[in-house]
Amino acid sequence: MFPSPPIELYPVVVRESRYGGVYEGGAWFAFSGFAFPTDAIGDDAECSAFWWSDRAILLGRGDSPDGAVRDLILRHEMYGNIFIQNA
Repeated sequence: MFPSPPIELYPVVVRESRYGGVYEGGAWFAFSGFAFPTDAIGDDAECSAFWWSDRAILLGRGDSPDGAVRDLILRHEMYGNIFIQNA
């Protein structure tokens, strides 16, 4: 069952990883907000650089859409205010 994120994370977008988890760490990723990080699905160099950057901490990842949302929720619980500051 799809987990229910806290209201601070809405809207939540779930997307299939471009490279199947090679850079992303999972076949799916989830992010919060309206600004889509296009370099998260860019070419090899962009994608690799993004997923190794500090910005990637804001995205959940998993082997399923539910797993990616669960990871996003866990990251929100761990890093809390960073989500609000970067929204």
